[in-house]
Amino acid sequence: MKKIFNIVIARREATKQSHFFKTYKMGLPRCPNKFGLLAMTNVKYVLAFSLMFIFTGCCSPASAQTAPALDKAAVEAIVREVLAKNPEIITDALAKKELAREQEKNNGLKAAIDAELKDFSAGAVVGNPKGDVTIVEYMDYNCYYCHKGFDDLRAILLEDKNIRVVIKDLPIIKKESLPAAKVAMVLRNDPKFFEYHTKLFQQQGIIDANVALRVAKELGIGGADLKEKSETPEIQKLIEKNYTSAALLGIQGTPAFIIGDVPMFGAVGVAKMKMHIANYRKCGKASGC
Repeated sequence: MKKIFNIVIARREATKQSHFFKTYKMGLPRCPNKFGLLAMTNVKYVLAFSLMFIFTGCCSPASAQTAPALDKAAVEAIVREVLAKNPEIITDALAKKELAREQEKNNGLKAAIDAELKDFSAGAVVGNPKGDVTIVEYMDYNCYYCHKGFDDLRAILLEDKNIRVVIKDLPIIKKESLPAAKVAMVLRNDPKFFEYHTKLFQQQGIIDANVALRVAKELGIGGADLKEKSETPEIQKLIEKNYTSAALLGIQGTPAFIIGDVPMFGAVGVAKMKMHIANYRKCGKASGC
């Protein structure tokens, strides 16, 4: 971009038609007005400002009268010549534009993910509801590794009374997982939910709607119409909400845990969770300071 300016200016100076337009060896053209140094980072603006300076003779009406402008065709020829010899001017500008577009996309995605992680409407909150660290878990009752993940979470909750856990059903392992998850979703705000959740993981074999309903009845929660409640469109929408947020986070299996800015996939163990919890408390980032 600087080469375009320098070549145009050099040719203009050669005609001795300007007294105001100067080039600087290590910078862009400077114009003697209150706006100071002109800085352009886009080829389109470079070309536009080149034409403005050439045809107006900088910023002064007087200079415009005393310094005839170069012919438009001559300017276009200079620009074409410079671009032909320096194609990286275009590629660099396009690369910067693409980078800016990608950054904007990433910022939008991050905002969407942050919003999803702060939305507990499709999950059950256990532990300390006002805990200083939140662990979001995506799980399936028929997931073998979710049983190990559950044991890890329970151990952390028993030891650390300032942890909030948000359990989100992500029924993807077996066809029976979906109706079971719907029953659990109905019960997500029940005071006995974690007891219910624990007992479900203690069941043998496949956990389906019948098992989920039987356990709820044993604990005296959910009411006689629990099955009907679990089959409503509202509950289906909450399950779909978890599918959507899991997709945004790149979750393709269960269990998956999110602590702050760190996603963890699989039964990662108590030690790893504790490390990220400590990092978050120390500097507000689970990934570390």
